[in-house]
Amino acid sequence: MLRIIGAPYGSQGQYLKSLLVNGKLAWVLMEIISPVVYISTIASFLELPESPSTSLPLFSFSNILSIPKALIHEIYARAGSNGSLQLVLITMWLTHYLHRAIIYPLSQKSRAPMHVGIMLLGIGFNLLNGFVNGYWVGSSFQQTNTTTSNNASDLHFIIGVAVFTMGFIGNIYHDHILVSLRKNKDNKSDNSKQQQRYFIPHGGLFGLVSCPHYLCEVVEWVGYWVATGLSSRPAILFAISTFSVLCPRALEIHEWYKNTFKEYPKNRKAIVPFLI
Repeated sequence: MLRIIGAPYGSQGQYLKSLLVNGKLAWVLMEIISPVVYISTIASFLELPESPSTSLPLFSFSNILSIPKALIHEIYARAGSNGSLQLVLITMWLTHYLHRAIIYPLSQKSRAPMHVGIMLLGIGFNLLNGFVNGYWVGSSFQQTNTTTSNNASDLHFIIGVAVFTMGFIGNIYHDHILVSLRKNKDNKSDNSKQQQRYFIPHGGLFGLVSCPHYLCEVVEWVGYWVATGLSSRPAILFAISTFSVLCPRALEIHEWYKNTFKEYPKNRKAIVPFLI
């Protein structure tokens, strides 16, 4: 479906003239939902100091404000028995979204307006995704007999964390290249801006694909799934859905690059080197 209608934001959303919202604000609202729901869902499985029961209201504002300190304290308290795996998974999730929801948009000098429909779809997806993945991690605290290894020295775990880390670093690196291009554009004279609004990115995996930042994000979530011992269905579904959403957009961007720049490298693929 996305391959047919495209994703109306950024360079692919210039034809939209109505129902647009501030790009930075929409991005932050859309992305910050995921870590809030993820951490709140995990907290509902733990007996936090603020809640004597094993249940926390998912969207109680006062509880959400008190969750981080109490949750981290509780996880560290359990890490000696069955919490080491969960602690690292939570750290991976929060690290990604700290960058994605806050650092990344703040690094941009400007951001194109986003269609309100895309923002609402993103919020809906992140609500569901944060909940099901947080539920899996939270419920694993209560499982005494589980097929999931809680040993941080497990081979799947080590490989998964390494793959996630490579994807995360690659994502940041290629995002930085794109942000630098935009900043260079903003620093040019008005005449230069009118003559050339977009540029061909170079460096890193841009030599192979048009959207290496998308590729690296998929790699991140494949790594996260591997780190669960290949046992988390929500995690593999997240990795698949990430590719399913980003691949059509990468193909659109790839076609746009080729149509916009006659000198665009012909050997580049859209998102998967040598294949797609």
